[in-house]
Amino acid sequence: EASLDIDADVLFTEIAPLDALVQRMGRVWRRYGPMKKPEEIPEISSPNVYIWVFRHSLHSGQHYVYDNDLVLLTLKLLQDRRENANYKDWLVNLPTEDRIEAGLKEVFGSPEDQPKKVRGRKRDKSKDVNPIAVSGSQEFQVVLSEYDKFDLVEKLYDLPDDHSYLTQFRQMKDILDAGYMSDRLNDAQKMFREIYTVPVIPSQQKNRFLEEVVNFFKKHPNGKRLYTLFKKEVLTKFVVAIPLINVKEEGRDPQPVEWWVRDLPYLCDEQRKRLIRWCRDIYFADYEYVYPKGLLVSTSWHNPEIGII
Repeated sequence: EASLDIDADVLFTEIAPLDALVQRMGRVWRRYGPMKKPEEIPEISSPNVYIWVFRHSLHSGQHYVYDNDLVLLTLKLLQDRRENANYKDWLVNLPTEDRIEAGLKEVFGSPEDQPKKVRGRKRDKSKDVNPIAVSGSQEFQVVLSEYDKFDLVEKLYDLPDDHSYLTQFRQMKDILDAGYMSDRLNDAQKMFREIYTVPVIPSQQKNRFLEEVVNFFKKHPNGKRLYTLFKKEVLTKFVVAIPLINVKEEGRDPQPVEWWVRDLPYLCDEQRKRLIRWCRDIYFADYEYVYPKGLLVSTSWHNPEIGII
């Protein structure tokens, strides 16, 4: 999180485009900055960033944030950190069908091609870009300097002009520059529907939500900053943000919470008015909620195999 001063010893994350990965890497060992003397910085005996790659879809879950070609190109650039002069051709030459499978096979190789684990082997830093297989899994290790990170991010977005990512980027930029002009209105609405989220309370939590509301008004009958307290003490326990496209595709039939509030018999008129105002644009929806997992959505999981960088 940009607003938090987080410093971690080890990072475990999923694959993403290089610029996003570099930003995450910046959370590791922040305390050893340029003001530290070299002798004060400990030697690295093992990797401090682990990146998971899911074989069938690159990412876990559904409705991916990142363009698949950017992710595949990220893997290729990391693997061939110093010998990647033809990375544009590599991306262009990947087949359209089974593109992810073909790209991962070229980067990681086939499982049967991986050598067995070598114990006690000291890694030569001059060869740190070579793939290294451990315990039969498919993985490689790489050491990146700050300049390497800068250079690789520059290369990542130096895509061919006709690449679909750049085409979509230019289209979105045109829409944003045009604003909600009449001739681009439908395009703008479609784009924002894909990223818009809906605040949802699982329908099965209605009774618990009501109990919390009643207890809140007993505890705070009057006073200042009531809405701030209500968000902190009640809403944070129940409200989950769900992509609008998920709610519509799954036919969850969300119902506004304020409709339900109007008929509550346990509140006085002033409390009811406040609650209607506080719960505006929040919906009850037919989702299952399991503590501590959270909201359960329908997902087509693959049981993916994992490769680790």
